[in-house]
Amino acid sequence: MSQTADKKYVLDESTTEDYAFCVQVASQVFDLIARYMTPPRPKTYELWYHYASRENQSLVEDVDQVLAKSGTLSEYDVEQILNEYNENEKRVVQAQDAIGRHFDQELANIIDMMQTSADRSTEYSAELRETNEALPAISDPQKIREVVQALIARNKEMQIQADTLSENLARSRAHIQALRDDLADLRARSLKDPLTQLGNRGFFDATLIKETSAARLGNEPMCLVIADIDHFKRVNDTYGHLIGDWILKDFASLISSQIKGRDSAARYGGEEFAIVLPQTDLKGAMTVTEMIRRQFEAKERVMKQNGSPMEPVTASFGIAQFQPAEDPSELIARADANLYKAKRSGRNRVVAE
Repeated sequence: MSQTADKKYVLDESTTEDYAFCVQVASQVFDLIARYMTPPRPKTYELWYHYASRENQSLVEDVDQVLAKSGTLSEYDVEQILNEYNENEKRVVQAQDAIGRHFDQELANIIDMMQTSADRSTEYSAELRETNEALPAISDPQKIREVVQALIARNKEMQIQADTLSENLARSRAHIQALRDDLADLRARSLKDPLTQLGNRGFFDATLIKETSAARLGNEPMCLVIADIDHFKRVNDTYGHLIGDWILKDFASLISSQIKGRDSAARYGGEEFAIVLPQTDLKGAMTVTEMIRRQFEAKERVMKQNGSPMEPVTASFGIAQFQPAEDPSELIARADANLYKAKRSGRNRVVAE
């Protein structure tokens, strides 16, 4: 927020977008509370807010599973799902804190080692200076020999200390690199959908912001594809959630096999997926997407229990090409609108602008 001359506060662009998003989610929360007749208590609101914002795909899946079984959420369900969600969040924060503490300790150790080395170097320099000043006044060969031997011994001692410092620094470098790897792994896992191993909604949001900015600055084409597995609820109802999960993973694997380079894919929510295609125009995006659609439709799936074939499973796709004057939410809205056109016009098809 910024303050104008008359002391009124106005929302900047990013704050306005965030505010609009929160209002939109809040509206969905109250719709969900009314639809499933869940008590409008703070914890219920919290759960539905996380669900509507699609911030955590695992939470969304847990809620969907309960709704599929019982058609609503009891207070016990709300408590259990929230507790698990908050515990997962807590574990991530604790892991980050632990890595941060180890990193700080390692840096402190390095600083101590460097300070100790600097102090010893200062002492050695002072000893050399004193010896240099005293040496001309010494005429006794024996005493000169003793001074030289003392200098040789001191020099060996300094060499041993330098070698020890080098080894300690090498160990610290290796430890710091391991901590960086742990942090990178933690970040990667926090941005990955655990079921499909694609990026999650957080990954998608960050990637879309980055790629739309790059497309705008480079004056390059960029396309967004939003895909939805057709009649997925019917798949779950007919074959069970384990088969439904298998279909989701299979679709994700197919998408991954067809994208390359800077292209990226994410599980957008439930059975919806998003594909970001930088440096790709509508024609190129149509080619990639149509290939995914055809291969997914053509897959023959057989039930392991009895060897009977499953009904064909298909997907629908909406594509939009980024326009430099729009923000990422407008691009999503246009791709989403094309996806619904594909659904309304018969499913199992690709619709672009």
